[in-house]
Amino acid sequence: MVIYPPVDTEFFHLDSHRSRGNYFLSAGQLTSYKLPDDLVALARAGFAPLKVVGTGKAEARVQHAAQGYPIEFLGRVDDHQLRHLLQGARGLLFPGLEDFGLVPVEAMACDTPVVALDAGGARETVVSGVTGTRYG
Repeated sequence: MVIYPPVDTEFFHLDSHRSRGNYFLSAGQLTSYKLPDDLVALARAGFAPLKVVGTGKAEARVQHAAQGYPIEFLGRVDDHQLRHLLQGARGLLFPGLEDFGLVPVEAMACDTPVVALDAGGARETVVSGVTGTRYG
């Protein structure tokens, strides 16, 4: 039996009074196993403009690779700001390999579709054509 981590779906929810913005969002640590370099490739493929929430060891490298692309690095944000960004995003980009991945589930609770690597927990939580799509 697998017991998944809890997601606060009372906090992360659809806000019917908030309209979708014209941006995609990525949220999480910028570290190698989360494949942050793939964010630039996804932006080049049309998932842009992109707002990136998070910091980490790969941050400077990814910022350098992102020069010239419509990618904005926001650093750390609090939970209220993250919820607001998720509620307004056209979609969440989630290129990392995670055992579960809380952020995609938080995005889906906000009725935001997820574009995720077809691996790890995303295989169980992201339903292609329903809650988003998986690639790779």
